[in-house]
Amino acid sequence: MMDLYQQIVPLGLAGLIGLFIGLQLLLAVTVLLSLRTAARERTQLNKEMFGLVKRIEGLTSNRREQMLKHYDGMLEMLSTRLPPTIAAHTSQVIIDTESKILTRLAELEPGFRDDEASQKKMNELIKSMENLEHTIVALASDTVQRVMAEGRRSLLDDQKYTDLNLAA
Repeated sequence: MMDLYQQIVPLGLAGLIGLFIGLQLLLAVTVLLSLRTAARERTQLNKEMFGLVKRIEGLTSNRREQMLKHYDGMLEMLSTRLPPTIAAHTSQVIIDTESKILTRLAELEPGFRDDEASQKKMNELIKSMENLEHTIVALASDTVQRVMAEGRRSLLDDQKYTDLNLAA
């Protein structure tokens, strides 16, 4: 009986191990098949999502183009109106500062009005201050125009980047 028991147990264990391996293989095949099915479904969903994104892009492109043109028009208007406004304000501030400086100089040296050399130096100072005013106003105007142009350029660059991302 012991002999029979010693023969049956290894055969039973071998059968259980074989059954376990068979179940593992069956499970592996089932997982592989489900992975393939999931990959196909994922590919199909990607295609459908891409189609939907393109459809939405097509539906909103006209509105986006209108908004872009409107924003570009606003930037154009600002780039033409803002520099002269800033330049005028800068000019006014410089003129006020010049008049204060000249008033203080006149208070410090009241004899400047009678002396011809002092009068000549004062006129040179006034001319150099006017040249400084023109230079500062021109620099302010150019800077504002450059900043506005860069803003427009970055808007267009952002739009191209967005279009490239949508296409990808």
